[in-house]
Amino acid sequence: MYITIGDILQAGVIPDMQTLTAPPHFAALPVEHTSIQGIYELPIRSFIREHELVFSSSVGADNEAPRYIQLIDEVHDGKGSAIILTFQTPDYRPPEEVMNHARKLGIPLFLIPWERRLFETQMDIINLMSNIKMRVINELQNALFNLSFESQGLEAAAKKISQALQLSVCITDLSGSPLAQSSESEDLTTETAAQKAQILLNDRPVGWLLLGRSDHREDPISDPDIISRFVCFPLSLWFYRKNIEDLTIAQLKNDFVWKLANASPSSFEEMTYQGHQLGFDLSVPYTCLLLEIRHQGEASNSLRHINHLASRQSDVQNTLTEIGKQLHLKIMFSSHGTQYIIYLEHRPSAQCSVDSFLDLAEQSLSALVPCSSLYWGVSESPQDFTDFTTLYQHAVLALSYSQHSQNQHYRFTYQDTKQAQITVLLSQDPVLKADARDIMERLTAYSDPSGMDLFGTLVTYIRCNYNTSLTARNLYIHRQSLLYRLGKIEELTGMSLKEHKDLFLLEIYSHIYIGY
Repeated sequence: MYITIGDILQAGVIPDMQTLTAPPHFAALPVEHTSIQGIYELPIRSFIREHELVFSSSVGADNEAPRYIQLIDEVHDGKGSAIILTFQTPDYRPPEEVMNHARKLGIPLFLIPWERRLFETQMDIINLMSNIKMRVINELQNALFNLSFESQGLEAAAKKISQALQLSVCITDLSGSPLAQSSESEDLTTETAAQKAQILLNDRPVGWLLLGRSDHREDPISDPDIISRFVCFPLSLWFYRKNIEDLTIAQLKNDFVWKLANASPSSFEEMTYQGHQLGFDLSVPYTCLLLEIRHQGEASNSLRHINHLASRQSDVQNTLTEIGKQLHLKIMFSSHGTQYIIYLEHRPSAQCSVDSFLDLAEQSLSALVPCSSLYWGVSESPQDFTDFTTLYQHAVLALSYSQHSQNQHYRFTYQDTKQAQITVLLSQDPVLKADARDIMERLTAYSDPSGMDLFGTLVTYIRCNYNTSLTARNLYIHRQSLLYRLGKIEELTGMSLKEHKDLFLLEIYSHIYIGY
């Protein structure tokens, strides 16, 4: 974006300027810079910039002709646009040889009166350049507003920006993925762009405007505040509209999954059709996961916690979606307050998939929502893949046990709830409860210089289905170290880990002692 000699003449900023030489199409010559060069300061070739308008003055005498020829040569070599002369001698005109040389090289010559200060004239042209640039910017802003109000796509906006700024343009999302670009000939990225500006929506970054390199020496607009206020601000309207569309679709999905979990549909075929319209596939079986996020040391229903979680809701949902994609599992979810209903695709190795999902979710969500505890309720594997309500109800039951767990075991499956119900009944027997405490406290009270946790070892051994290799891996110890610990457990409890009846009692005692 630049002004031309024609713009200067048409604007009339120098009303008393005379044209001495006018090469063909000289009015279209661009002007990007101005400078004042003394005729007695030659050579100046290294100081002339491309598309520069050069001012020069002298006394005005025929013996200065060689100097002006040299000035014309150096402006031509530096790819300058034109020369504006002023002479102290009234009515002086350059010799014809100077004029002919300028015509030959295509350099326009202009003459202004000696009384007109060169610095003031230069500032008039600089102000004209600034005004024309701002006029183009204002026109661009209005054009972008109109395109947005007409519901035109981002491609139209990118094309309009490119035309106005005479640059290649790319508009991306926050990650740098292209959303629209003016030309496919230049692959702009956040690393290769000559200039980039962040697009904000309610002071929140939502995308990038990337500008390519100018065909001229300098970028047409170097002030990032101008780009931000006059270009990025109207572009935010497209992101606002997209945000509204995304929120609407997200609410429809949220309501659909909530209805799926809480109300038996009158027609599963109808729900399948509705789900398909929202991008859900109800033809595959799902396991239901119920998640509650609680702030540590604060009531889960506190207003501050709920508001904070609401502000991160889209981030939580995006995280769960990405984990599903990472595991190549279809996923549907609905959020209500601090709870999330999640339907995760069931595969033949379902528990492995569920455990992997829970591990990744806890890792990501703990970083996303710090100082929070994650409580999980997991339904059984689906017997009837159309019965989403029963799966949800079983996940609710599992979650209730998870929420009231007296240890750090915040994952409960529906199968765990059955065990928990049996454990609750058994723990009501005072003799059995005393026996469990006596046996288990032999392990918790054991002191060893290495700090080994015998009770934790027993619990892990039980949860790994008495598999020594898996237990050793989960405890991050050598298998021989594990065998030593198991031997110590047998010694302290007086029970054999090779006898089924003893294993059964140890498992019951551990459940009672933990206090499910």
